[in-house]
Amino acid sequence: MRYVLIAALTGLTLVPAPALAQVQGAVRLGFAVGDEAGKRIDLNPHLEADFGGIYGGVEAHVYNNSTNTEVAPYLGYRNMAGALSYDVSYRRSFLPNDGGDCCGRIEAGLALPLGSRVMATLDMGLDPESGVGDAMLGADVAAFDRVTLSGGFGVDGSAQAWELGASYALSETTDVVAHYYDGSDIVPYVGVDLIWRFNLAGN
Repeated sequence: MRYVLIAALTGLTLVPAPALAQVQGAVRLGFAVGDEAGKRIDLNPHLEADFGGIYGGVEAHVYNNSTNTEVAPYLGYRNMAGALSYDVSYRRSFLPNDGGDCCGRIEAGLALPLGSRVMATLDMGLDPESGVGDAMLGADVAAFDRVTLSGGFGVDGSAQAWELGASYALSETTDVVAHYYDGSDIVPYVGVDLIWRFNLAGN
């Protein structure tokens, strides 16, 4: 499965950008304090090509602790059924500094607007090799023109987890996000992310 996925993603890079429906990406720089590592810096770039709902891409997590550095190609499909948007994907994780090929993950997400300012979300994931899954039910609230509040509660295997966050749009392509995570088997931590989005196709 992973070789088919890698071949598909390699093929995306051979198609000229103007022929793609959309080529986009983002770079996130995150700082977290209070997690198991004590203090963490995370550089998270990703690049994605979308062909009318079918998409593929690759993302990376580069930590100040290089052992945890991760590269993850993924392939998926997203669309809408009325007001409900849905997204299903498969992602494969590789740890270059810790054994190489790690594991795969099937992910699914649903989002449904509740009025003009609230978006209800459900995010689920499953590791098909271990059989361990997780799910998070949440909501995003457009509190002000540039401010969005978010919250969620979920389960990860037999553990519980919850999160609170707030984002501020510095511009149409740049956001700053603050978030708090806690759970029954999570060391609580606070993080701040700076996110920059770009579109290579120019559309």
